[in-house]
Amino acid sequence: MGDVDPSSVQFAFLDTSQQAIHGKLSFDETEIYVSIVYGSCDYRERRDLWGSLIYHSAKFSGSPWVIMGDFNVSRYPSKHIGERPLLSSHMIEFERCIEKCEIEDLRQTGHFFSLSNKRARGESVGKKIDRAMGNWCWFNEFSDLQAHFPPPGISDHSPCIMPFQRSIFSGARPFKYLNAWASHPSFLGLVKEVWSRRVEGSMLEVVGKKLRMLKPILKELHRNFFKDPVSECGKLKYDLIVQQAILDGDPTNEDARSTEKQLLEKYYKASRVEESFLKQKARVQ
Repeated sequence: MGDVDPSSVQFAFLDTSQQAIHGKLSFDETEIYVSIVYGSCDYRERRDLWGSLIYHSAKFSGSPWVIMGDFNVSRYPSKHIGERPLLSSHMIEFERCIEKCEIEDLRQTGHFFSLSNKRARGESVGKKIDRAMGNWCWFNEFSDLQAHFPPPGISDHSPCIMPFQRSIFSGARPFKYLNAWASHPSFLGLVKEVWSRRVEGSMLEVVGKKLRMLKPILKELHRNFFKDPVSECGKLKYDLIVQQAILDGDPTNEDARSTEKQLLEKYYKASRVEESFLKQKARVQ
């Protein structure tokens, strides 16, 4: 996005309730859906908020959607300090809402515990109840954006700030899956081995961790068998032409005929890999 032109920013209210404001934010040529929440202290009233989020998740499912604010409940007991780490029914209801909405926490910087009672010694309590979450379309479009929680100052809550400044990429090229990898006979086995590993966390966290574990394995597969499919295909084609020239001078040479057959099989396979690679590079299906 770069620097956002303030004159291009517009926010259209779509729906409001006692615990949430839903709207569409437009700036430059970008449109996203935004929900600002303030969950009730009463868990029974929060059920109305969960229902509202589930309802709007279906309406916003095809577009980037970010949900920010004070949910007034933690996801996990580990997000508390100063209290007994117990999994409550309120947390379970919140987690079910997250699963039905198909949303997940954004990466964050700053203070982890967003709520502090500012007391000392054994009376100190900290909780992670303020958060920013996004749907699949959000992570697809804005995975580089992070929610920032600065110091709370005089408040008992850390504010949540979402900078809409895209980071300038520098360094190595980002990892990209190549469809041609699936043609290798060891591909499925490698993926199954990684996916069978036990990993803790939420559903999206587990998927993310397993994908990160799979990344170096697929890079190694690429280096060994798919490093330069265009050059490999060209080399095999040249070898095939040379072999067929040999056969033209000695058509009854069985060894030469067998070598030609092997080269043809390798060339056909390399051609399919090359075609898949070039189509993906040109974004042609």
